[in-house]
Amino acid sequence: MSLEDDALRELGELEAQHRRRIPRVRDGLPGSTIQLDGHDVLNFASNDYLGLAGDPRLTRAAVAALDDSGTGAGSSRLIVGNHRHHVRLEAAAADWPPTYLD
Repeated sequence: MSLEDDALRELGELEAQHRRRIPRVRDGLPGSTIQLDGHDVLNFASNDYLGLAGDPRLTRAAVAALDDSGTGAGSSRLIVGNHRHHVRLEAAAADWPPTYLD
């Protein structure tokens, strides 16, 4: 039996047991209700605990960052890829936690 035959047999067994996993299609923004395979459903499968994935403020911030910086560094950081956003993020992480949390 070939590897392809073996794989097809295994997939057939999973299909018969209703255990074959096939990716579903989600449309629109993530949230507590979503459109899945063309149907509006409650979303009990999300790990977006804070509801940030569809937050319009984060979308606007991401668009602004893309407009300002593009989609890639263009080089390693030690050549010419060290963007000011990297430096600012590192400084903010180094100062964590903020003193106002004390």
